[in-house]
Amino acid sequence: MKFKIKGITIKFSFSFFALLLFLYVTDNNDFIISSLLVSFYHEAVHFFFILVFRAGLKSVTFDLFGGNIERSNLLATDFREAVISLCAPFFNLLTGAVLCYYDKRSIFGGLNLLTGVFNILPFYNFDGGRGLYYLLHKKVNEKLLQELLFSLSFLVCFGFFALNIFLFKNSKSNYLFIVVSAVMTVNLFFKVYSYKTESCKYL
Repeated sequence: MKFKIKGITIKFSFSFFALLLFLYVTDNNDFIISSLLVSFYHEAVHFFFILVFRAGLKSVTFDLFGGNIERSNLLATDFREAVISLCAPFFNLLTGAVLCYYDKRSIFGGLNLLTGVFNILPFYNFDGGRGLYYLLHKKVNEKLLQELLFSLSFLVCFGFFALNIFLFKNSKSNYLFIVVSAVMTVNLFFKVYSYKTESCKYL
């Protein structure tokens, strides 16, 4: 499903609705609403800094991993690109920390912390991976930088799988994160394959 608002395309993928259905079947409505609000909040922060830096916005897509912003142009300065990438998880972590400080059982606060930690990971298409790329882009050889980031992405996948196996053994109901781990790994293998065969860039 997609529509346009002032020339900006808003898309909702099948995986996004599949995630909502899964949450509806397994959890309560408060969790679903909070998840949506956190996802929109995360993208709104990205959107705000893109407007501040006049970076251009083409589309916003919501999928299994939250939201993905497609830009109509890139900035000349890598530092600003890094700020745009890292600002949203930083605000998620800050918001989550404040809310959980005043109410440790806050669903919205906990989801903000989870979203911030998840997106700050140095995985290739997460905010942390993009931010790290732009911070090191002009300081490290391009090929070496891409190999470093791919290696970090593999470590993130391995760590995520290990954590999910541990949680699954204890809860017996952690199916969602296992699916997310599998999707992350498949995406990474496709990215590495396309990079090796087509010499495409990391991002």
